[in-house]
Amino acid sequence: KAARLKTMVHLFRALDTSPPDELCEIIADVLGEVILCTKESNTKARSASYVLLVALAETLASCFGRDGNQVDGIRQFLQMLLAGLAGQTPHMRSASLNGLARIIAIYGKHEELQDDFVKVGEGALMLLNEKSREVAKSGVVVAKMLAVK
Repeated sequence: KAARLKTMVHLFRALDTSPPDELCEIIADVLGEVILCTKESNTKARSASYVLLVALAETLASCFGRDGNQVDGIRQFLQMLLAGLAGQTPHMRSASLNGLARIIAIYGKHEELQDDFVKVGEGALMLLNEKSREVAKSGVVVAKMLAVK
């Protein structure tokens, strides 16, 4: 998995000239797998998935940056990640929270995204009441990232 994820990093960095609508569709197709790989037991695959997650956000930001500002691309990516919080399994919800925590760590200083991060925090706090310890633990990580930023 790690080799496939590393290859996808290079592919998505080359796709930053694609139209935003096409790029959103492509990212939506692979995002589920990338998010689930953040919970992978293999360290190389897990770290490659986090690198790919950031590369996807950067690619979408630069793609939207051609037409307006990059913040719209990050907002679009956050919306895609937030959709994972509605996943059917606790594993998917926990992985989505991990992905959100990484994006908050990278883009948390952007003033334009503060309202979006408040929405992320609300979603994470709602999941703290869940019976699954895995999800609650990931929710605490998101809360910590929001508190630090």
